[in-house]
Amino acid sequence: MNNGAYPSFLRTYFFPQGKTIILAHNSKLMSEIITEYPQKAKAGKRYLAIGIDIFLLVSVSNTIYATTNHNPMIKFYFIPMYLLYFSILEGTTGKTLGKMILQIKVVKENYTPIGFLNSIVKHLFDIIDFLPTFGILGLVLASSNKTSQRVGDFVAKTIVIEQ
Repeated sequence: MNNGAYPSFLRTYFFPQGKTIILAHNSKLMSEIITEYPQKAKAGKRYLAIGIDIFLLVSVSNTIYATTNHNPMIKFYFIPMYLLYFSILEGTTGKTLGKMILQIKVVKENYTPIGFLNSIVKHLFDIIDFLPTFGILGLVLASSNKTSQRVGDFVAKTIVIEQ
């Protein structure tokens, strides 16, 4: 993304709070001039955000279940609703409601917007991060690497940053 203020071989990326990265490249040189990277979100803050999101999704799912005379088919809509909730919100804004409350955001590793497909890929791997160990595996993994990435983040090449 070049805003026209720099020569065409420079790419400029703008971040929250006025932070900028200018990438200079040609066939022989790839260098970065970095004013400041946004801070990575801590694993605990990420898990609190997903806890808020899951609480909201379960509340909506249970309300729909109760208002449809306890139709058991409603429970089968939870997983598609889960994937759509995360993919649409993160794909368009980088944030779910839980992330908005805690002021964190999902971006690609190069700090560009995540997009819908990357969000789907990221959340398809939530099964590995959350189900076998009730989230402990994902929490340990996110806490043990410098980028705070879970399995889905590694595969989708995403990170979660502070806003």
